[in-house]
Amino acid sequence: MSLTKPILEIMNESALAATATVPTAPGGTECSTVDLTDVAQAAFELEAVFNASGTEPCVFHFRCSSSGGTSSDEWDTVDYDVATLACVAGARAQMHHVIDASPKIIQVFAVNEDSTHSMTDVKVTREIQQVQPL
Repeated sequence: MSLTKPILEIMNESALAATATVPTAPGGTECSTVDLTDVAQAAFELEAVFNASGTEPCVFHFRCSSSGGTSSDEWDTVDYDVATLACVAGARAQMHHVIDASPKIIQVFAVNEDSTHSMTDVKVTREIQQVQPL
């Protein structure tokens, strides 16, 4: 049996204002949640296009939940993991970030750390390897 790694875009924000966070709340629709119940491996491709005058990174926060609901009290208050996409002024930056697939449900938040400049084309793509039956 061959192994497959399905790929799915879970966030695609055309613009992220200076100091903005998306989604604005846990369970928000700006980023799909990812069910890791039967996942052996999980990786996320993180990308953004930085303003020509930009100086600060885009920081991606990974938060977990056992239910995946839309109420803040259904989500952890502390990050499970964090990845920092360094600013490349006037250009697109991309990185692959691998996480341990132990949590049941995870959601990614993108934060524009630049206090002056917006960024565009902020995307998160998930790549998972399902558990294979014996």
